[in-house]
Amino acid sequence: MIAAAVALAAAVLAQAVPDKLDLAPSVRVALQSAALTDDERAALRLRHGIWDDGDLRTPADRARAALARWDLGAAALADAAAPAELRAEALLHAGRPAEALALLGDAAGTRTALLRALALDMQGAREKAIVAARTAVAGGTRDGAGRDARMDAVEAAALLARLEGRPAAEWQSMLDRLAALRDQDQGDPRPRLLEGRLLVEKDRFEDGVQALQEALARDLRSSEAIFLLGRVCVMTFDFDGARRASAMLRAIAPGHPLAALLDAEAALQSRDPDAASKALEPLLAALPEQRQALALRAAATGTRFDFPAMQAQLAELDRLMPGSPLGPYEAGRFLASSRQYEESAALLAEAARRAPGWSAPIAELGLLEMQSGRDTEAMAALRKATELDPYDQRARHSLTLVEMLAGWRRFEGKHFVVRCKPGIDEALAAWMPQALDAMQGDVTEWLGYVPAQPTVIELHPDHKSLAVRITGMPWIHTMAASTGPLIALEAPREGAPQLHLGTYDWLAVLRHEFVHTVSLEQTRNRIPHWFTEALATRLEGRPRTWDTVQLLAQALDTDALFDLDAINVAFVRPKRKTDRAQAYAQGAWMVEFIEKEWGRAKVLELLARYRDGMREQAAFAEVLGIGRDEFMRRFRAHALRDARAWGMLAEPSMATFVEEIRTGRKVDGEDASTGPVRIDDAQLAALLAKHPDHPDLLELWLRRALKDDAAPGPEAAARLAKYSSIRPADPWPHRVLAKAALDAGDRAAAVPHLEALDEASDNDANFAKELARIERFRRNPKQALEHATRAARIEAYDPATREFAAAIAVEAGDLQAARLHVEALTKLEPSVERHRQRLAKVDEMIARRAAP
Repeated sequence: MIAAAVALAAAVLAQAVPDKLDLAPSVRVALQSAALTDDERAALRLRHGIWDDGDLRTPADRARAALARWDLGAAALADAAAPAELRAEALLHAGRPAEALALLGDAAGTRTALLRALALDMQGAREKAIVAARTAVAGGTRDGAGRDARMDAVEAAALLARLEGRPAAEWQSMLDRLAALRDQDQGDPRPRLLEGRLLVEKDRFEDGVQALQEALARDLRSSEAIFLLGRVCVMTFDFDGARRASAMLRAIAPGHPLAALLDAEAALQSRDPDAASKALEPLLAALPEQRQALALRAAATGTRFDFPAMQAQLAELDRLMPGSPLGPYEAGRFLASSRQYEESAALLAEAARRAPGWSAPIAELGLLEMQSGRDTEAMAALRKATELDPYDQRARHSLTLVEMLAGWRRFEGKHFVVRCKPGIDEALAAWMPQALDAMQGDVTEWLGYVPAQPTVIELHPDHKSLAVRITGMPWIHTMAASTGPLIALEAPREGAPQLHLGTYDWLAVLRHEFVHTVSLEQTRNRIPHWFTEALATRLEGRPRTWDTVQLLAQALDTDALFDLDAINVAFVRPKRKTDRAQAYAQGAWMVEFIEKEWGRAKVLELLARYRDGMREQAAFAEVLGIGRDEFMRRFRAHALRDARAWGMLAEPSMATFVEEIRTGRKVDGEDASTGPVRIDDAQLAALLAKHPDHPDLLELWLRRALKDDAAPGPEAAARLAKYSSIRPADPWPHRVLAKAALDAGDRAAAVPHLEALDEASDNDANFAKELARIERFRRNPKQALEHATRAARIEAYDPATREFAAAIAVEAGDLQAARLHVEALTKLEPSVERHRQRLAKVDEMIARRAAP
């Protein structure tokens, strides 16, 4: 799923929010100058965010410090002796534009004009805001304008760009002006802050992060720099970085409003509307008209699927700022991430109607249309967005891709449409529809639902193409992802790691993603995140791997199983490297538990409740008759029984055996109080005599007996078979027994072990190829073809494997399968003439068979 796609974001951007803040060297040098007077040094300390109360010597200083902390209720910001512009800016932060305008009155000046424009925009007075912003631009660009006025003019120009729309040249002009201001004063944080703000708005995160970090190194209390860095983390799913930013803001001021806004955005991005609402409550209690908080509150309500309440909250915001796009935009973009496509599209379209010169809602609408598979609509929206704002990287990358998709080849089946770039990928895409159609019934029958329209599968040639399709940015990637009606898949090819993920069984991956497609449509995209992942993993049709069994057993043994809140968080905010893998596996385990305890019908009833918008807690109580806490209590008991059945958490434990040996040595007068205790061969034999079916003891005996890849004798072979029956997920005994059988020339004896190894593997075709050779040798062509087909699915781009599958298909009499693989060879090796000759030969054979 998409959540896995963003795992690389933080690595690409390095660490947007630093662990520790340090002043820039040039600032440290300036502060240490012996030429500074006390007042000059105090002014510099205030400028660079390292002041203490002794540095705040005037009402203006105290107001400026309170504003930097966003301490909006501070007495310093109510002091009439403080500059009106500082007090007005604080009122704007608090969501009180009318009071800010009254305070500014008819005063002139570039800064005053900028603040007036911001206040009018906050009131929804777009035309008046434009006039005020133009006044600020004119004042800051006239000859002789001061440094601060020129920066005010850049801020006003950026506001005009949103209110009116601006060509690329205007944005470049703003960046050029900021660069000049930055170079004139290397210690000034503000040009870098404004530069970072502009770049982040356009999703130019790497450059934006660099500018913001430079600003922060010049003002350690720059709340906006910290907040914007935190927002980059939220947008790239680096929730640890977002938490660091939030903590930094609260270190500046315990009740920092920007920390609450950041926490709310992070919660919404991770699909936790309850946490978002909780983060906003104290902020709105203190600042009930704070516009961004009100917009995010509506978004949180919408992502709880309470659309009437969301509309009421948006109407409340409209009363404060009539005609503003803010509310519809924020609610629309977060509803898009919750896959509420219809509602999101309506909101984003309304935001675009209200602000026709602002590219952001149009770009979001285009990205939404891409994810919902409506490429014609996506292309129209993205073209408009990039015309308004050629600087928007996500929109530009996505437009390039959607225009390219228009020329892709289509292969249609009954339930699926597969698209791919013309060329080598046709070797796989042509095969997909028939294989997917054969799989479709298994999934839809289990879930009791058939999608209303064919599912579109896009086979993308590499990381970059897939990442742009799913997220709009080329540096985030995954293997595959379902957005609902569309599944995007990266071609399972070997190649440069920066381009390709390597081979894997594409049908197994698409089966997982198709479960998402069905369950999302079935529930109107309202299924809890963990539950759709759980169903997809449960219905993969493969046994648990040994790694998964060990992971789950360890989580159970260490009391580290996720509860129903933590499992959702683990998908998007994993704290440990194993959290996401555990979440997939544990979720599937919990679905199995529901099936066993209540029956599959109750799973389908839960899906029906989610479709109606019922929250998980209420759904569990109504359908299962128990609360979530009781569910987890019962599940843990079930999990312990299962783990024991898998041969895990055996009793007595190995720790118990070791302690018994340690105690025995003490009785014999040995010093065994510390250090490791080795179970010697005699002790192991005695323990096995007493516990002959203990899997840990059996494994210990076998590892010693078969060290250095020794061939198993009769006793070892018997114990390997016993160990394998007790702990069936462990592939090691199958490897040993398969090798022994093949070395002895007993191919029949190797088959069950090779089958177990093949079933447990998702990216190694060697077991399937060996099984195909064995069945071919044993003159079982149909079984040989099954195994060769599995190998070809994993190595779909390997000519030798496809040729091998084609030959066996001919021997099995499946000429259509043979034709599919031979035709694929003409794409994989277009210059090899024998492939075209063989294709003609296969076509002749098919024609003769069809002839009367």
